[in-house]
Amino acid sequence: MCKLAPTNGASEPVRILCERIIVGQGDEIALMQSWLQDRGEKVPPADATHLRMTMDGMEHDMMVDGLRIEMVGKAAGGHHAGAPADTLVVHTMANENGSITFRTDQRGTYQFYCTLPGHRDAGMVGEMTVV
Repeated sequence: MCKLAPTNGASEPVRILCERIIVGQGDEIALMQSWLQDRGEKVPPADATHLRMTMDGMEHDMMVDGLRIEMVGKAAGGHHAGAPADTLVVHTMANENGSITFRTDQRGTYQFYCTLPGHRDAGMVGEMTVV
């Protein structure tokens, strides 16, 4: 959110605070990456985004049209069969979790929906903003 301050009319004190937060988060991310690496753990890129879905009771997926991504690692729960590799899709079975870690340079607001038959028409839709 702090990256939005300079281009969205934030006051000077808010812009200064946001700059400090961005610098502080960069240091914190570097520290955590070093901590993970020292312990032999997987270190995600600092610019990666992680999305997690939990589905109760029935199978679902989530597709985001128009948002092109680069997957980092493998999607848990599976990448939707037949979907292009650069499309954000997470698929989960009933009572399971799904997640995906990805990078994108496409900022904006995107619609997402469940592609299973009848789910989109039943209102299984939403909106996500990439900042």
